Amino acid sequence: QIHAGFFSTVDANKFEIVSIESVQCQHRWRMYLNNQHNYLLSENKTESQSVKQLYHGLSADNLDAVIHQGFLRQYGKRMRYGDGVYFARDAQFSAKAIFAVPDAEDHRYVIVARVIVGDYTLG
Repeated sequence: QIHAGFFSTVDANKFEIVSIESVQCQHRWRMYLNNQHNYLLSENKTESQSVKQLYHGLSADNLDAVIHQGFLRQYGKRMRYGDGVYFARDAQFSAKAIFAVPDAEDHRYVIVARVIVGDYTLG
């Protein structure tokens, strides 16, 4: 599912997936589920309306920090639309070298995350 989702918006001739790893911190997962439950109740929305699988491109330098501490605003350097952590519906945007900065071996890093979204707009 991750592989197919990524290549549904990315040119397979330009990218090769080297590895896919599942990373889940149990403490953060419980916090996420609690936040999701509270949000869905307060907004009277369903999971399918408010939880999306989105992509986030990042540098190798920030990868360990995001894995161990979560998505924190201070890791962002290109905040075009204000403070926050940016995600994309399509992997083609997050996989761009400006976001998924290539490392010394020309590898790029993209995280696929379940994201609770509020109101959003095309952008």
